[in-house]
Amino acid sequence: MRRNFILTQSVLLNSIILSALFVMGGATQLFSHISITKTNILISMGIVFLQFISGNKLYPFGNKNYLFPLSFLCVYILLSAFFHHSSVLYCIAYLYLLIAIPLISSMFSEKLLGKNPNCFEFTKYFFYALTIFQIPILLLQNAFPEILSSLTWQYSLNIIDTIDLQFGSFFIKSDYTLTMLMNILLANKLWQSEKKNLTCLLWILLFLLVIIMTNSKIGVLVFFVVITIYLIEKALKHIRFSPVFLSVLIVGIIVILISTLNIQSIIDQIFHEMQAIDYRANKGLQVSRYGVLSQLLSSKINFWGNGIFDYYNYFFKTWKFYAGHSLWLTVYFEIGIIGVILTLWFFWGIIHPSIKKSGEGVSYFFILVMYSFISVLLSDLGAMIIIFFFLYTYPSTNKCFLTPQS
Repeated sequence: MRRNFILTQSVLLNSIILSALFVMGGATQLFSHISITKTNILISMGIVFLQFISGNKLYPFGNKNYLFPLSFLCVYILLSAFFHHSSVLYCIAYLYLLIAIPLISSMFSEKLLGKNPNCFEFTKYFFYALTIFQIPILLLQNAFPEILSSLTWQYSLNIIDTIDLQFGSFFIKSDYTLTMLMNILLANKLWQSEKKNLTCLLWILLFLLVIIMTNSKIGVLVFFVVITIYLIEKALKHIRFSPVFLSVLIVGIIVILISTLNIQSIIDQIFHEMQAIDYRANKGLQVSRYGVLSQLLSSKINFWGNGIFDYYNYFFKTWKFYAGHSLWLTVYFEIGIIGVILTLWFFWGIIHPSIKKSGEGVSYFFILVMYSFISVLLSDLGAMIIIFFFLYTYPSTNKCFLTPQS
């Protein structure tokens, strides 16, 4: 990619924030006792400070599609805290994690990263350059996982399996953000690049290489789903009577699956797995995130939730049952199915109206939903900055500035 920006004060200040999140995050955790939560608080304070000295309004109050659902979610959290008699401290912490971090991320993305064409071009260049920067780091992490494991133990981090120590330059426990970035860049490259040449193909292969090197199964799955959505959209534009064709295709796939698979064996296996999940959950043992879904589907719908920090208590580090961090599990158990619906509405609102009706918008929504199974996405500052920049700021700013794609 060619560089189309000039180093200005705004670019340098933006680069400090971006580097703290995506370049120095892993090293900060390895060689200090600062957790990702404390680091995100410090960086959030830095972003708010930059808002005051940037000369822009603190927050662009206007017709933003994500403000309505986020406002409803905020009010609903307050009501839930009131009716469940949650402490004021719990309520403040919850609002910071699920409401303040997305708002701070949107401020940084719209008012600083998209402040002008120069900042916008720098941010594009930064994220694509960041992809290349991950390759040598991931090579070292894959070659010497035992050394990394010893460092995490030495510096009082939780013991982490060597297969999960491929996090690039990102925060150790935010390694999913790296593969999410690769998949968002994939969608950006597929739909926003006018030229589908060898350079574009090399970028796509580079995104896939980074994902594979992180040992992320969900990253690989999302990668190929995004490719599939793109190919289907392109194919349907050239096929007459596309709804009929699509219906025949779906029915054909279903018939093939039914005729080749042993349905009874699959049902028995699912039933056995559900029993095993119930047993492990009741014993306080670890349960897979995806396994919990079967338990949720077999139980009554939890409309209102069980109260703030019921699933995982950030203050006491205790779990309802250990299935790992997951936005959907957190929201469902703590503020119920209504909270899940409001969160989905917020995710859809983040996507800029200009791309909602395209395969690009569908891909972005799919990425948000899938990565929320393995992370508390709303409380990850770095992830939310990436999301707001590419899903909202990028399509609006790119159209406004009419900048060419490389």
